[in-house]
Formats: sequence, structure tokens, C-alpha cells
Amino acid sequence: VPVLVDSLGHKNVEVRRLAAQTLWPMRIGDKSVVIALAYGLGDEDDQFRMMCINALEQLGPQAKLAGPKLKGALTDMNPHVRQQAFALLRTIGEDPKDALRKGLASKDDKVRINTASLMVVFGVEIDAAMPVLVDALQHDDLGLRMQAASTLGQRRLQTDKVVPIFVAGLKHKSSGVRVQAAQGLSQMGQNAKSAAPSLVRVLGDQDASVRQ
Repeated sequence: VPVLVDSLGHKNVEVRRLAAQTLWPMRIGDKSVVIALAYGLGDEDDQFRMMCINALEQLGPQAKLAGPKLKGALTDMNPHVRQQAFALLRTIGEDPKDALRKGLASKDDKVRINTASLMVVFGVEIDAAMPVLVDALQHDDLGLRMQAASTLGQRRLQTDKVVPIFVAGLKHKSSGVRVQAAQGLSQMGQNAKSAAPSLVRVLGDQDASVRQ
């Protein structure tokens, strides 16, 4: 286990991923494991962060030491990471609402938009969060437009603006964004019919998750 914990900070991303993947089902609530996994939530690699939050989720209340890092993960670009962080904070007895209000008031567009998306998903002060998402559909950053589009798409809102954003997302360099785009279109059902040709093209994507 100490070797695996050290490997969570390895310079090679594949080593980091394998270490987290191995610790995930072991459910070891030792302080060193929890802290190392918590720091992994700030990693630049999308897959590694997912593995770290999954490993922490397996620990349940034993993950309490990860509380501060989990609050930081509430604004993660990956919606699965921030949603799991929100749920885990509740499990360990931490109230995420103050962190969400702070995030919604942030001057950082990424923090504000991702926070608004999470609030709408979990039904936390939706009236305050919705205007942020609608405004975000016009943002210059495709990744942030995708965050807003994904949440609004689930609710079948602003469909005429949301579908083109997802189609653009299918071409993004990040596989995580491409997966999110495909999932967003699938959630919209018949409202996303115009995106069919683009979806057919990504059946040849290099990433298996995108193809699926």
C-alpha cells in the first residue's frame, strides 16, 4: 500500500492511474491513502481524478479527511467528479451548500458555471443558478459552454442552442468533453435528431468510451 500511495504522485500518468485503480477496490481508510487520493482530485488527468473520487467514494465516512479537497472538486470540469464529490461530502457529514454559494459568486467563469451546473442537478437554489447557465451558452470557451449545455440538455431547455454546442463538443481534443457531448445528445432524445450525422462520424473515434 505505501508503494501504491507513492505512485499516486508519479510523473507518469499511466502509473498514477494504475495505482488509483488498484487502491479503489481495496477500501483502505488509512490516513495516508485518504490524503493521497484527495490530492489526486487536483490532477490534470481526467481519468485519474475519476479513479481517485471513485476510490474515496468506496471509503464512505472514512474519507472525512478528504473534505477540503472534495469541496474544491465541486467545480471540477468533469460533471461525474463534482457530482460524486457533492454526494460524498454529504456522506461524511459536510454541508456543501456554503461552498456552492461561494462558487456561484466567484469571478472565475469556470468556478461559477460548474457550480451552477451542480446546483441545478441537485436542486440547490436553482433560481439563482439557472441564469448563470443560460448566459454560459454564449461563453467563448467550448468546455464551459458544454458544462452549461449538458445540464440544460438534461432538462430539455434551450434545445436550439444546446444541440450545436454538443455537436461542436464531439470534435474537442479532450476525450472527456467528447464523451460528455455524446451523452448530452443521448439524453435529449428526438430533440437531438439533427446531430445524427455527427454521431455517426464519431463511431470511428480513437477513444472507446466516445465510440460507446
